[in-house]
Amino acid sequence: MLEFGGSPDQAMTQLRKTLELDPDFSIAHYDLGKAYLTKGDLAYATAEFQVAASLFKVSEREGALAYAYAKSGKTVEARALLANFLRESKSSYVTWYGISFFYVGLGDKDESLRLPRESLRPA
Repeated sequence: MLEFGGSPDQAMTQLRKTLELDPDFSIAHYDLGKAYLTKGDLAYATAEFQVAASLFKVSEREGALAYAYAKSGKTVEARALLANFLRESKSSYVTWYGISFFYVGLGDKDESLRLPRESLRPA
């Protein structure tokens, strides 16, 4: 959690060492993306979130990717990911906080707070 504790550079150093040991460690890519976000580097954050999401598909990783897309002005890509996850939520579980990332990135904070958890569980 160094990336949120005011030490994103320290976090990045540690995460890069982790990725030297295991380049396919999705959580390390995800956390590295968060560290880049903390520093305001959307291009690198987006790249790390893309890797994290490709290695292990869970809604918070793709939500973070959509957030980075939206903040970078790539709203078409962000909305495409959101549409896919809303479709998937009809047949499988997706986390409400993952979906919230999508809406926050797109600037729709009211929608991100309105999401009922029950609506994201399959019928």
